[in-house]
Amino acid sequence: MSGLTIPTRAEDLEAGMAAIKAERPDLAASPDTLEGALVQAAADLSQALYYAAQSAANDAFPDSAMDDATVLRHAEWKLGPDAQKGATTSSKASALAVTGTLAGAAVTSDLTLVHTDGTRYQLTEAVTIGAATVNVGLISISTGTQCNKLTGDTLTFESPPANIDATATLVADLSGGLDQETIDALLGRVQDAIANPPAGGRFSDYKAWAETYPAVAQGYVYGPSSDDADGRRGVGVVDVAVLVTGSGTARQPTTDQVQDVQDIIDDERPETTLGTLVLRPDTDSQDVDVQLTPAPGFDWDYTENAETVDGYNAASLEIEISAPNATLAAAIDSVGYARIMEAGRILTVDLYTVGSGPVGGGDEIRLTATPTIAPTAPNPIYAAGPLTAPAQQAIEDLFDLLGPARGTAADPNQAWDDTLRLSAINGTLKSLTLSDGDEQGVPGVLDVTIVTPATNITPVDHGVGGTVDYLVPGTITVRPA
Repeated sequence: MSGLTIPTRAEDLEAGMAAIKAERPDLAASPDTLEGALVQAAADLSQALYYAAQSAANDAFPDSAMDDATVLRHAEWKLGPDAQKGATTSSKASALAVTGTLAGAAVTSDLTLVHTDGTRYQLTEAVTIGAATVNVGLISISTGTQCNKLTGDTLTFESPPANIDATATLVADLSGGLDQETIDALLGRVQDAIANPPAGGRFSDYKAWAETYPAVAQGYVYGPSSDDADGRRGVGVVDVAVLVTGSGTARQPTTDQVQDVQDIIDDERPETTLGTLVLRPDTDSQDVDVQLTPAPGFDWDYTENAETVDGYNAASLEIEISAPNATLAAAIDSVGYARIMEAGRILTVDLYTVGSGPVGGGDEIRLTATPTIAPTAPNPIYAAGPLTAPAQQAIEDLFDLLGPARGTAADPNQAWDDTLRLSAINGTLKSLTLSDGDEQGVPGVLDVTIVTPATNITPVDHGVGGTVDYLVPGTITVRPA
């Protein structure tokens, strides 16, 4: 309970003894006397009352100190039954390549499949395949992000039908699977509901209605206000942009999800509203290029930088570099590998060869694994190290804190930032110990130089006839200063 300091039992006992002595200095009040026993009992009762008051306060005012069961009770009271958003299924049309071995081979929509991790799936359509391969729709039976399988993943029929291969391969990513809403996220919605009780159609109501949809992480509201009398699309019109749970481009909702939210809001909004449009934000990619100065113990794997990629041999996994690099060669010779950065990717090399490159006979370095995208000339190559991955992750996390373009018609009472700020990039990366002892930034980063962007970047609200943009990370380059 804020403002309530609970004394220890010893402090309670000392205060009780002092009170008795103040009234009766001559009175014996040692623990083996009646008076002493009464003081001991009063101290125990005082302790019980303090903790009861603290428990009541914790139950009355939802905050992060509250236990999960109490948050759930508050959510049921404030948001309605089953307020915590449950885990969802993943799905995709024409996602599973199913192969038949004989004319007339067919599958039905009740057939189920399983992944090696135990998650289960079901076909969404009945199809006659014959002696061919046909792409069939799929939905997960299991729930959660674990069901968002990727192209190339293999599923096995639990009861393979006649003349159908027992295994099938995904030719498109499954999406839509979400884990159960966290208690912290639910608490945030409860606190929003307390701060903004239903009011028959004010901006906060539209936000709350949008966020009842399981996939929606947050709704962002636009319309007429004291800041913009005409609003985004005219007086009496309220728009809501939604972003779903995820990171980067995965925060963009599908058209089906947008329509589902539109249906919810159309059911709830007052008839006096002239119109409401649920917006599907567009992604606006932004590259980030930063130079870091590391603290001792966080040094880069080597100190010199090769200028560019001159060529790449996919068969041997060898990159020809544009200039000799003695410290890179020494690092590989010393510990058996070194990390490099090319096109925003951290790659590992384990062999340095002098003067054998296929393009110009330059030095070569060999990758330890096949990259998803081949290294391309003339991309620069930079040294990587222990700071590279955490710095990249910190920058990606910063993007995920940003909402869609505010424009001029955003709800003035809803606080969100849409702008990628240089000060935020610096603060996200530079390691600092604050006055309260908390740590900020990426441990090991002494200093930061931001090469790209050169200024703060703000996404665009395209206004009438368009949607709003939100920023997503493009190529994130982290390199030595």
